[in-house]
Amino acid sequence: MIIIYQIILIAVALPATFLWAILKPGSRIGWFTKKLFPKHIPKEVKTIIHGASVGEINSAKPIVDCMDKDTLIITSTTKSGCERAKSIFPHLKVQLLPFDIFTSVNKFLKNKQTTNLILIEGDIWPFLVRKIKRKKGKIAVVNARITPKAFNLARMSRFYIKTLLEIDLFLCQNKNSKHLFEKLGIPEKKLRVTGNIKFDISIASPTKDLVDWVNIHKKGRKVVVAGSLIGEEIKRVIKIAQKIKSKALIVIAPRKPEEFIFSENLAKKEGIKYSTRNQKKDADLLILNSIGELPSLYKLGDIAIIGGSFIKKGGHNPIEPSLWKKPIIVGQHMNNFPDIEKEFDRAQAWLRSSFDSLEHSINLLLEDDKLANKIGAKAYEIVKQNKGAVIKTINILKEEWS
Repeated sequence: MIIIYQIILIAVALPATFLWAILKPGSRIGWFTKKLFPKHIPKEVKTIIHGASVGEINSAKPIVDCMDKDTLIITSTTKSGCERAKSIFPHLKVQLLPFDIFTSVNKFLKNKQTTNLILIEGDIWPFLVRKIKRKKGKIAVVNARITPKAFNLARMSRFYIKTLLEIDLFLCQNKNSKHLFEKLGIPEKKLRVTGNIKFDISIASPTKDLVDWVNIHKKGRKVVVAGSLIGEEIKRVIKIAQKIKSKALIVIAPRKPEEFIFSENLAKKEGIKYSTRNQKKDADLLILNSIGELPSLYKLGDIAIIGGSFIKKGGHNPIEPSLWKKPIIVGQHMNNFPDIEKEFDRAQAWLRSSFDSLEHSINLLLEDDKLANKIGAKAYEIVKQNKGAVIKTINILKEEWS
């Protein structure tokens, strides 16, 4: 089956990805080349820590902080993930994870006898897993989770289940994920529930330059930070920014770098004065066109809006604004974080909204400081109560991996 898998990747997936890399705005040819022809990892590296993109790299930080950094390399699937890793781990080796074809993985692991692999949440690649295990390395999925949808897909593939069975340890976010992994046939001895390490993240205060950028445009207005917006969400929030610009300054942070220019074009079309991260011109809308500054930017806001939740993308991390005690507005789609969603709904620790009611929800929190503070305090309390997953995770890794 591994041979068929390789043929499909090389004959179908690789050419399709190459075309995507060429045609995507802001060419991805450099990204494609580095994944196809990776550098081999240095001999001193004993552990690879991998996060699919920016969110997983952020989650990896408290784990990395507890480990021997001289023997680590950080990898990511995306260019933005690598940029974020270089930003928060400036003294560590960072590179793109290679494509899961035999030539790329073999070059990546060249001259390595034993290398351990820690995957943050998932992003499990069958040939890489197979190669690590053949070299007597150990593999752990940290902060492991599996949604019912992913479970239903996984159980239809014996090949994928066989890959999962090669993994040594699953440190699960919750009991439900543990139960679903068990139903896929993962032995109970490989499964532990450690909690969600996202609750243990620490966020640096915003830089002086970031503070100045917001303050120079604030002009007595309250600040609304709309983070990780996607497509239609950007369009809707810019329209609202135009309507409420006399009392609030909206800062939008597009989820993907290719949407930075898209956001500027929408702002021009709407006729609203805007400023990007490196500009100081007069503006009623700010566009954060940088990677990695959103978590600290939330501190400068009075209200946070979570992108990806107003369309069917499952939402993005609400823990970052919660750490700053900011009142949060989310849409109806936060299913990427089922446990967090249940806790926040139960405690009324955020304000549910929709495209049609978003402007009303923003105005409600702008005008009612007592309600805003109450929602922000509840969110912070949930985060505080759920800390501790990192310590459990590190202790188990030390115990199992000596």
